[in-house]
Amino acid sequence: MELKKFIESHADLSTYISKIKSTLDMWVAFLTRHDLLKGKRLPKKLGAEEVKKALEVLEIMNFSQDEREAYDNHLKWLMIEANTLKKYEEKGKAIGMAEGKAIGMAEGKALGMEEGIESVAISMIEQQLPDALILSVTRISKARLTALRSKRK
Repeated sequence: MELKKFIESHADLSTYISKIKSTLDMWVAFLTRHDLLKGKRLPKKLGAEEVKKALEVLEIMNFSQDEREAYDNHLKWLMIEANTLKKYEEKGKAIGMAEGKAIGMAEGKALGMEEGIESVAISMIEQQLPDALILSVTRISKARLTALRSKRK
């Protein structure tokens, strides 16, 4: 490997690109001439995700003190926002679970009451009690009583 072909100071980026044949060549070009590279407009031979990430890291490393503080503050803000969103998501999920449980309990209670009334009505039918008494005690409709009688037969 000849490092010389990547170090010529008068050469432009296209000259370096034409010399890239392998991954090693790509990284040597990056390390020696990163100053010619722009993250958003990388040539195909240097367009690997790793090179893009390395350019981002290099850019961050070269921040001034003020830029670095602004960058760190922005990262802290992003972490706080992500944490806040996570907390609200968990809170919303807990509220949804509680509401779902309450609805399920109410539906279960109503279904249980319905089954209990039906059971009492069937028991009264089996005892051959008059329809008027069954309707009065269970408060079911006459149609429902007729359906229970036919279901029992």
